[in-house]
Amino acid sequence: MGRSSDAVTAKTLSFIRELLPQKLLPEKIGQILPIHACGDVYLAGQPQPEDLSLFKKEGVKTIITLRQADEVPWDEAAAVKAHGMEYVYVPFQGPKQLTPETVR
Repeated sequence: MGRSSDAVTAKTLSFIRELLPQKLLPEKIGQILPIHACGDVYLAGQPQPEDLSLFKKEGVKTIITLRQADEVPWDEAAAVKAHGMEYVYVPFQGPKQLTPETVR
C-alpha cells in the first residue's frame, strides 16, 4: 500500500473519495508519493525525515503509520516526536494482521 501503482492504494483512495463530503485532491509536500488532501487531513505514502518539517509547517499534528517496523530504515517515531507531532503506530499489511492487539 502507498505506491501509486498499487491496487490496494487505488481501491482505498476510491473508497475514501466516495465517503468524504469534501473532495480528495492530489497534493504536493516534499517528495512524498502519493499524497492527497481532504481539508486538513492528508493521506500519504512514506515521508522521508526531511518531509516531516514540511508537514509541521502545514499544521500536521499527528502522523499515523501503518508500516511494519522493518519497512522504514530510520527511527520514524523519534523523528516525528522531535518535530513536536504525535506518532501513532498501527502496523498492518492486510486484514489478517489487523487485530485488536495491533491497534492497542
